[in-house]
Amino acid sequence: MTNTRFPFLCFLLLLLANCAWSEPLTSTSNTSTSHAPPTPFSQKSQSQVAATLEPTRLPVGRPLLPILDDPLARRIKEVASDLSWQLQSLSQGMAWTQLRQTWTPLSREAWARPSLLDDPMVQRLSEVITAPKDNRDSNWSFFVEPVAWMSTARTNWSIGHPSGSPNILSELKWQHMHSALAGLRGQINHRSGWLFRGSVMGGNIQSGVLTDLDFYSSNRQDMYSYTESRANSDNVFIATTDFGYTIMRWPVVNHAPPSTLTLLIGYQYWRERYRADQTVIKADPYNLYGFTGPISQQGLAISEEFEWHSLRLGFNETFWFHPRLALEAEGFILPVILTKMEDIHHLRADSGQNPTLRATTANGFGAEWSATLRFQMTDRWQTFVGYQWWHMKTGEGTATRFFSDGTSGTQPFNGTEVQRQGVLFGIRASF
Repeated sequence: MTNTRFPFLCFLLLLLANCAWSEPLTSTSNTSTSHAPPTPFSQKSQSQVAATLEPTRLPVGRPLLPILDDPLARRIKEVASDLSWQLQSLSQGMAWTQLRQTWTPLSREAWARPSLLDDPMVQRLSEVITAPKDNRDSNWSFFVEPVAWMSTARTNWSIGHPSGSPNILSELKWQHMHSALAGLRGQINHRSGWLFRGSVMGGNIQSGVLTDLDFYSSNRQDMYSYTESRANSDNVFIATTDFGYTIMRWPVVNHAPPSTLTLLIGYQYWRERYRADQTVIKADPYNLYGFTGPISQQGLAISEEFEWHSLRLGFNETFWFHPRLALEAEGFILPVILTKMEDIHHLRADSGQNPTLRATTANGFGAEWSATLRFQMTDRWQTFVGYQWWHMKTGEGTATRFFSDGTSGTQPFNGTEVQRQGVLFGIRASF
């Protein structure tokens, strides 16, 4: 489609140029006057063509339109003049046989594909117009990607009794935390192979469930309380920065970008905020509440905020298996994770409200991967769709509980576990 569209545009350009520059033919009343066409380009020698393309020095001090002395302008004018003569000859009634004798390319085949399109200058114009983006003359390039992540998460944490037994006194599970996250990613590349990239992403919690379990004995034995609450508010925010170096670059398919393998090291900040209300008592084995079902206070019950700061090491591989299609795989490990968690039990009269519990850890491990299919719409624009999965589990730490009378105490914190996954899609603009 592209090979026929742009020569046609060039054809229209030549018509406009002819209207501006061609000299009118002198008509006479003598019908026997023979037409003297200019030499068709298809009959010009290579030396004649090359002579028109030689750069020339513009006359100094020329008052009007010095660009008309440019070789490209002269070339367009000559092509337009030749075409104008052909059209005017037909309009003045020149016999088909006579016109065919004076300009051979006007055959049945030539009308299907005019010889004008074979002219070197026209072909060169078409090549320039249709040429893809080429950053070889620049040491730098970059791209930006608006992206969306339709994801769901689960986050679990637990604490032990201050004495150490039971080892799990209370456990909270945030499950089915659905979010539509939107963000922006960007990357700056240097010709040497070094790159820097970053991303920000955020969105609201749309729905979810909080399960709160309490136990009398270790290892989740002798459950004495089981409640569920609706979680349908607050938000998620994620930011990352990475440095990388492309260690391999190899061509796979003609007319496609090279496939690459890049090593990455970076930092990630991940925050999840949850709010739960509409609490329902699901089980009361020891008759602590005296009933099961919705509680009388149906306002905000629990608010929690989790923050994870992590170092991540990984790779990115982009494999082009078609001029317009590529598979991209990315994976990270998170060997260092710092965690901070704050909890507020809004319905607990004996607990502090800002916060009720604060916990930190300085260890943990995580893994992240994504796989996407990319489609090259044009040389500058891509669209992609894929799947992304993140998981982190932190180690043990210490939790501080604050009471309503201003006092506080510590107890074991068993760490957090968080996972978020879902479909990823977006569009890329390269520059």
